[in-house]
Formats: sequence, C-alpha cells, structure tokens
Amino acid sequence: MVSVAALASLALTAAEVEQRIVKTEGGQLALVVPKGWPAPETRFNSRGAPYYRFAPADTNFEFLLYFNYPSPRRTNVLADSGLEGFLKSSLSSLTKDSVEPHRFGARKDVAYAWFTDRVRKPGEFYYFTRGIRLIGTNVLEFSLFSNDSSPMSNALAVVESVRISGGGNEKK
Repeated sequence: MVSVAALASLALTAAEVEQRIVKTEGGQLALVVPKGWPAPETRFNSRGAPYYRFAPADTNFEFLLYFNYPSPRRTNVLADSGLEGFLKSSLSSLTKDSVEPHRFGARKDVAYAWFTDRVRKPGEFYYFTRGIRLIGTNVLEFSLFSNDSSPMSNALAVVESVRISGGGNEKK
C-alpha cells in the first residue's frame, strides 16, 4: 500500500506511483516510485556487493540504491548525528569543492549532498548526488547522476519511502 507521506513527498497522485519490492540478502525493501520507472536492475560492484539501479528510459538520470553496503567506509558505526560528516568525508575524494550536506524527510532522517562536474567528459552526467539514511540498524545509501536537478525531489522521496521487512528487520 502506498503511504500518504510517500505520496506527499513525491507530489504525485496514487495513480502516478507504484510500490516496488527489492529482495536483498538482508531482507526486502518496499519503496514507492513514479510509474514510469522500470524495475530495478541488480548489479554488483568490483568487490561483489550488490546495488540496485533505476535508469528510466528517455531520461537524463540514473539512480542507485545500496542497502547495508559492505563498505570500507565503516557505515556500520554511523549514528544519525554523524551522517553529514560521513558525506563530507566520502565525497572529499571526488571533488575539491566543499560540499554542504542537507537533511530531508518528515523526520529529517535523510542526509544528502550534491555537486557538479565542471570538467565532465562527453556522455558523463553533470550533477552527482550522494546520500544516506539510517533505518534502524540498517544503512541505505544512494547516488543520483543527472544532467539537471529535476529528478532530485523524486529520488529523495523514493529514499524516504523505503520500508524494510524480512530477516527480522521490520523498520520504517
């Protein structure tokens, strides 16, 4: 069932969104996405850790979700108060510009930061956003690559809509 909070965040009507289920090793993620978004593709990074990619056709963005990502950045020791510091640290290797993390969501439990690629190569995206949300003891990281800022509100609302079930992880 689509939550009222998720609809308000997406600024779309119930007819314009749908719920998706993503099965992971640590449970399953229920999330609300705009209807035009395809099913997520499961991909694996160079260390074999899975992530979930949404790349709607005929758009200029790509959205990635990482759930309980086994990261060398020690996300398992994060507290809500440390989300901004985590983002600054993790983005410092990607840009020389300072990044200013922001909070989002009804509970302000999503932290994100973005910057532009001023020296991008042809075919690369102009904006890069990285964010993180703690859901109980679970960590949900996301990345958004885009050529304009229009996908940002929907991507943040999708992150806010995530609910975890299975594996003893009943969290909102």
